Amino acid sequence: MFQSVLTGAVNGVDGYLVTAEIDMADGLPCMDMVGNLGHEVRESSERVRVALKNIGYAIPPKRVTINLSPAGIKKGGTAFDLPIAIGILATMGVVELPKDEQWIAIGELGLDGQVRGVPGILPVLITAKEKGIKTCILPSDNRYEAEYIKGIRIIELGDLYRLFDIFENWESMVKTKMSQIVSGTSAKTAFPDPIDKSQTHITPNFADIIGQSMAKRAAEIAAAGFHNLLLTGPPGTGKSMIAAALSGILPPMEEKEMLDTSKVYSVAGLLNEECPFICKRPFQTPHHTITPQALVGGGIVPGPGIISLSNHGVLFLDELPEFKRQTLDMLRQPMEEGKIVITRKSGSYVYPCNFMLVAAMNPCPCGYYPDKNRCTCSQKEVQRYISGISGPLKNRIDLCVNVQRGSYEQIREKKAEESSEHICERIIAVRQIQKERNGAGIYNGRIEAKRMPALCEMTKPAEKMMEHYYETQHLSMRGYHRTLRVARTIADLDGKKMIDDVHILEAVSYRGFLDK
Repeated sequence: MFQSVLTGAVNGVDGYLVTAEIDMADGLPCMDMVGNLGHEVRESSERVRVALKNIGYAIPPKRVTINLSPAGIKKGGTAFDLPIAIGILATMGVVELPKDEQWIAIGELGLDGQVRGVPGILPVLITAKEKGIKTCILPSDNRYEAEYIKGIRIIELGDLYRLFDIFENWESMVKTKMSQIVSGTSAKTAFPDPIDKSQTHITPNFADIIGQSMAKRAAEIAAAGFHNLLLTGPPGTGKSMIAAALSGILPPMEEKEMLDTSKVYSVAGLLNEECPFICKRPFQTPHHTITPQALVGGGIVPGPGIISLSNHGVLFLDELPEFKRQTLDMLRQPMEEGKIVITRKSGSYVYPCNFMLVAAMNPCPCGYYPDKNRCTCSQKEVQRYISGISGPLKNRIDLCVNVQRGSYEQIREKKAEESSEHICERIIAVRQIQKERNGAGIYNGRIEAKRMPALCEMTKPAEKMMEHYYETQHLSMRGYHRTLRVARTIADLDGKKMIDDVHILEAVSYRGFLDK
């Protein structure tokens, strides 16, 4: 007897279809699994065998061969348990598989026959929909993230006992409207409201930050153009608070951005009932002891790292020089390309990481340099501390601002500070200008070098100032382009179509530390 069941898996953050082929024949009792499998997939044979036995359908003493096709792709995870069990039941004649339309099955099995959730459902369903598949049988634990995929019918399954009812009543089930859970619970047919307060974390408001006008201005520019930002200064001056508040002035995510980021979280197994979909820009703050693998992703079976979980959001690195230099330098290529490629013997895995880097640092180990009255560090200690940040990494940061201690008068002054809501309105308007000029999803901080002459036009005074700065500071081409991108954002905030000398001057003022 031979049966095949369609299922799916993920490679990086992209889904692909897999055919589980099951053959049962006379011979010595055994269960062989082939198809370029990882160890957790090979363990599937025992999980399936015991689960079927415990629901009353022991596999007969025959030779069972299971092939997961295509064999050219390394397969990992536990999502193949359910389709294999369905295929075995079909070869035993216990169930009759529907033939009227294509469908897929995904899920892990417990030894008692329970169907458990698996990561990566979202990209698999997206691929299945693109291939014209109309129905998916998946674990009840995964129904929440599946609800946001329009045009595909979801049949949730809590245990193998209900499997028999599904196939017996298949005709009535497939008459259920698309984008609706067969159990009777209505699914969401649209993406969530990106400003839904229930899905936002509490962030500081710029109205609560006293003074620090230059740092606030730099944060606004960074948010408007999706530029990388470095905040320097002594401890307790508000660097971390400004970075956290910056996430609150970022504009709402677009539908494509939500989907791309949610795919990463789905593969990482971070989507659940409480967080079924990512609709607010991520804000990740790893500790400085983080390993390179945890930061950029990796493992025997590679998975996404923190930089991928920050996709279309903010990666905040506090106490930047405390990170290992090797770890920081691994950010250089992802910051330029917006993706990370992890290569293993089994293949290459691509994860998106289009993040905005926001970092904070003290000027020295004690934090008070160059205040000689308070700083206890020698010049060598200061240089050693700062040298933890490589030149190529500094060259990939667009803005740097020094956050100084505020005066007592500023603290006591009852001056109303501008709120995050008002700043966000300006940023949304500027993002719309960028969208119309640059194209959808292309912010000023991500303009390609070849498009800059057309998108970053300068007046003659601006040209002269840029030339002078380029020659006197010995800028690299990357430094030149990043300065010009910042000036482009400043001009957009000013409502100007062309970059003027004042915009160049302000952009240059944010590069003091970066050009040393």
